[in-house]
Amino acid sequence: MALLKKAFKTLFTEGPLPFIKKTFNFIKRAFYGVPGQVNPAIYNFTLDYSRPAVDKKTLDERFRSGNKDKMAINWIIPDMGVGSGGHTTIFRTIKHLEDFGHKNRIYVFGGTKHGSNKKLKKFINENFFNLEAEIFNSIENIKDSDALVATSWQTAYPVRAIQNTRKKFYFVQDFEPWFYPMSSEYLLAENTYKFGLYGICAGPWLAKTVREKYGMNADFFDLAFDPKIYYPREKIVSAKLETSDEHNSKKTMVLETAKKPKIICYARPVTPRRCFELLIQALRELYVRGVDFDLSFVGWDLSPYIIPFEFRNLRILKHEGLAKLYSWADVGIVFSPTNYSLLPHEMMACKLPVLEMKSETTETVFRDGENIVLADPDPIAIADKLEWLLNNSVGRKKISENAYEYVKQFSWEKSGKKVEEILKRELGN
Repeated sequence: MALLKKAFKTLFTEGPLPFIKKTFNFIKRAFYGVPGQVNPAIYNFTLDYSRPAVDKKTLDERFRSGNKDKMAINWIIPDMGVGSGGHTTIFRTIKHLEDFGHKNRIYVFGGTKHGSNKKLKKFINENFFNLEAEIFNSIENIKDSDALVATSWQTAYPVRAIQNTRKKFYFVQDFEPWFYPMSSEYLLAENTYKFGLYGICAGPWLAKTVREKYGMNADFFDLAFDPKIYYPREKIVSAKLETSDEHNSKKTMVLETAKKPKIICYARPVTPRRCFELLIQALRELYVRGVDFDLSFVGWDLSPYIIPFEFRNLRILKHEGLAKLYSWADVGIVFSPTNYSLLPHEMMACKLPVLEMKSETTETVFRDGENIVLADPDPIAIADKLEWLLNNSVGRKKISENAYEYVKQFSWEKSGKKVEEILKRELGN
């Protein structure tokens, strides 16, 4: 009885999210017990790969001379799950480099839940792109290469230590220290910008930041969209969507006609930088104001979460499903304060007006009030901008038309070519 009273007190005084977290923690302690100590060994790699390599390899003649039209590129990546946007950009870039005639190999650092090399390749080909690249489930026995590429702060540590390559690069898609509070992780991530790797950054803000703050040599490519999937359609009235969760459990959901303005929100509570709590409070403020709207969440399965208004839980969608969703909705919301993300461009390509958070990253690439609506990171400010969008069909149309004209300048082929140009140029220096 005392336990129930404590649970209800948490729910009503602290809110649904703390209640859920504490309930999950209680269940974990009940089933698995309390760990005797926290294991700091998960970060051993940051020290182990800080020492000079013991087994320095000598590159064979093929790599000492080099052929920039047929580069061998080794990519060190972290493990992945269904729907990872960062991995999508990595694999898409690799696909274009393959089309340009270069050989790619992919090595997973830190272990993988996908098993053998064969199973890993099958997972990537089925959930991302059909790649010719060799794919390995560890970084043991890395083959000689022209370019060795880190793709996250964790992978930058082994890349710094590995020697059998002509030049080392760092494919930077986010300012990763901001994934954490000021902590060991923040500082370990920040240190990687001082490793002397050449930065290939997603967008101009990241390149400018690592250059000016850390003295890191860097260039950038633009995020883009696939025009075969994301393009303006006739307004979709209803559609069937195949959704899945993080375990790839599938089900079909139907988008129906709605008389209310339709909001879709990219929501990933498991990814703190997506600011889920801030989003919920802004929507709650809109709800309290009596603004009528039809709400859908996409990006994660929200069934375990207590959300104080009706919503459609679309979980994880593939690109074709997202394109249909963007052609059905009236407003799209994406928050990405660590760097601008893929999603606004894909929404804009479908002529869906976008609400994003105002930050250094978004103000560098978008124009507030012209091709996007940017809101200060405050629930009231977000609700104000969202209410204006919902009540202003003329403003929505103007922003969506401008955004479509803006986004047409980008293509993944151009971005792939830019990455190739950076690799060739730096290998020649």
